[in-house]
Amino acid sequence: MSNFASLVFWGICSIFLFHLVQPHKKLKVLLSLFFSLSFIFYFTSFFAMSALVVWSSLVYFLGQKTQLQHHYRWYYFAIVVIFCIFKFDAFDSGHKNALLDSIVPIGFSFIMFQSIAYLRDLKQNELHREHSYLTYLGGTLFFPTLLAGPFCKFQVYLDGLNSSWNHSRVFHGFALASMGLCKFALSGFIVKNSIIGSMPLVPTSETHSLNLLILGSIYLYLNFSGYSDFVVGLGKLLGFEIPLNFKFPYLSTSMAEYWRNWHITLGHWFRDQVFFPLSHVLNRKLTFFSTRHNTKIAVFVTFFLIGIWHEFSWQVLFYALANAFFVTFLSPTSIRQTQKLLLIPLNFFSIILINGIFVSKSLDDYFGIVKRLAIFDPEKSFEKEIRLLLFSIVLLLFIYFSEKTIEKLAQYELLSPWDLFKTVLLTGVLILLTLTVGFSGVEATYVGY
Repeated sequence: MSNFASLVFWGICSIFLFHLVQPHKKLKVLLSLFFSLSFIFYFTSFFAMSALVVWSSLVYFLGQKTQLQHHYRWYYFAIVVIFCIFKFDAFDSGHKNALLDSIVPIGFSFIMFQSIAYLRDLKQNELHREHSYLTYLGGTLFFPTLLAGPFCKFQVYLDGLNSSWNHSRVFHGFALASMGLCKFALSGFIVKNSIIGSMPLVPTSETHSLNLLILGSIYLYLNFSGYSDFVVGLGKLLGFEIPLNFKFPYLSTSMAEYWRNWHITLGHWFRDQVFFPLSHVLNRKLTFFSTRHNTKIAVFVTFFLIGIWHEFSWQVLFYALANAFFVTFLSPTSIRQTQKLLLIPLNFFSIILINGIFVSKSLDDYFGIVKRLAIFDPEKSFEKEIRLLLFSIVLLLFIYFSEKTIEKLAQYELLSPWDLFKTVLLTGVLILLTLTVGFSGVEATYVGY
């Protein structure tokens, strides 16, 4: 929460200054760089910030070399090795290296991704404008996307420097940022603290287990998408068109479609940088396998890398491989319109089942929750669980209507009074339900969402 509050503070300060220097591109670059470096320094140390600047400078000057066409693979390999050294030193031990911890800056993972994407764009001539060293630093260290994305290409930053200020951009950016704040607040103060925080660790019924899984997935979505929507809105206020990161993921008809609509920018990065190149290599080298089998291998490798990027632990690896299994073997390739009504709830159950791995404290806790789903006690009172289930349904309705509003705002469409009324009404209903479904007097051992 402190990271997000700091981002809000830096964002408010930067908006006013960016608008003051709006016509001057060089001043916008300097301001962007100043806010980004101060943001990094606030969370880490001067040494870590300096190491990050040196690293980014090295990537920039390597990228300007004409020999990049012949040696870019070695640059990729070096970036991946350095990433692994700093990211995975605590695997399965619970003890981080104090020295490495002190020099790794905030947003390290995203900066590594940014470096690889930048070198690839240079190689394929996808950067359409000349840029200076300071411009590159400003774009790579751009503070709104530094903490947790959305990941965006360097060209987005270049286009934003040349954008002009207008009232429509300000209105839609402010509305998007406000929606993001609302979703983030719901996740932090309602779902986690008031509802999930009052649930005992050991499920008392199959309905209780189902509520834990549903609310855990809702919390994960509201927390992450709320942050991302705020960043997209802040980007618009600063003049940068940062892409949306979510698009109705819980209405997907398969896990493959779900991953096309969840954390979209990261999925696109792994698709372009890992899945497509790996599929091409496998089809060329492993000719004794069919293209379909090589594609499945590429999917498992891609999800394995996504998992260890989040955290190098057995729990997250299990989560990643479970997703790969569902995407590879349980995702229909063609779906009729009449099948969607059945497939959406089935796929939503698959989503909450898998997300339970990611948000539980341990695999033992997760298996305990899943095991309790299969046990039915006819003498158990379900009044409390039913109220929570209704609360979850209202939350899902809020997610659906807020997503439609956010999609319109991102595309600069006008909002109808009905759109605003639905969003405000559901927010009010959620607040009222929070006051009625909260519990007290429960033991202080909680599920670790």
